[in-house]
Amino acid sequence: PKGFKGKDEVSEVKSLEKPRALPQELQCDLYRLLVSKLLPSIALEDMKGFGEALTRIQEIVGDYFASEQGGRFCCEETFEAIKIMKKLGAAGVGQSSWGPTCYGIVDDHNKALKIVYELARKLSDVDVVISSARNAGFESM
Repeated sequence: PKGFKGKDEVSEVKSLEKPRALPQELQCDLYRLLVSKLLPSIALEDMKGFGEALTRIQEIVGDYFASEQGGRFCCEETFEAIKIMKKLGAAGVGQSSWGPTCYGIVDDHNKALKIVYELARKLSDVDVVISSARNAGFESM
């Protein structure tokens, strides 16, 4: 969504200097999701499992930072975009850093086009990009 900016580097540092304690139950949930679901799903090329784990991790992290960003997501527009992507079958969704950029993961270009169309139709003043994953590690320049 345009017209909204997430935290800049200065305000981000202030938010992260003295983080609130993360309850042990949530620490265990994040660890379990990462080790038992997200990473194995990558290895098995299981997009559904990967997306479910990624979405849940994003929900937990968003709820943790809700007091800093005004809710699970940074703004209503990002929340609406995520709802639309989930409704149209995105395997996983989330917010990038402090937003407002968000993303959805799909396995099919036609599904991506359908999501782009709906986002543009239902949300005003948004930029939508379709890209592919980078399936290579870091490369030195």
